[in-house]
Amino acid sequence: MLAFTTSDGIILFDGGQSEAEARDYIVPGLIKLGLDPKQVKYVIGTHGHVDHFGGAEYFQRTYGAKVALSKQDWTIFTKPAEGSQLPNTISISLTARS
Repeated sequence: MLAFTTSDGIILFDGGQSEAEARDYIVPGLIKLGLDPKQVKYVIGTHGHVDHFGGAEYFQRTYGAKVALSKQDWTIFTKPAEGSQLPNTISISLTARS
């Protein structure tokens, strides 16, 4: 996970593996670095593995962060392949961009 600070807020690259990891490790880590988690404006999933994306929903729901994924990775999470071990529900708001 990387956190970039900008004049408009914080951009996270990858949101952690789960809500628990985001809440219990990433948020305290940001605070320890002197960053305010309320300033997280974007969580960008670098690729479609749940260990890079699982905490994104937490940041969106808790802090209003926007979530970005490639179209291909979004499909992995919204239409997982048969036998996939991905969670079968994701509650992230999506704004389509062309």
